[in-house]
Amino acid sequence: LDRIESISVAYAENYLKTDIEFSEYFDEIYGVTLVDSPVEEIVLHFYEMQGHYIATNPIHPLQKGKWIDEKTYELRLKLRINYELISKLLSYGAQLKVVKPDILVQRMRDTILQMNSLYPLNG
Repeated sequence: LDRIESISVAYAENYLKTDIEFSEYFDEIYGVTLVDSPVEEIVLHFYEMQGHYIATNPIHPLQKGKWIDEKTYELRLKLRINYELISKLLSYGAQLKVVKPDILVQRMRDTILQMNSLYPLNG
């Protein structure tokens, strides 16, 4: 905001026409990046306080969740796996376990191993 020098109202409505139905466009993605990959059934386990947070502050409007025991909140999503989703999931750290699909488990594991190599125990 400190760099704004002036503001003016643009009255011209020169919008591009599109066939995209935006009310449905975001149903299958997290964020805004649509990737050419299949929609996956994603199962996540959030632990303790993070589970309570996710239960009351959804990460996606179409998520379905339930407590499977007193410490684990299971979240189910049907989404395309994109960079924004992986970044969001990594932000939960050790309070999240990706249960399925295997492709997402592997991508999370690969990223975590790459991160781990940046911080050697003896270095």
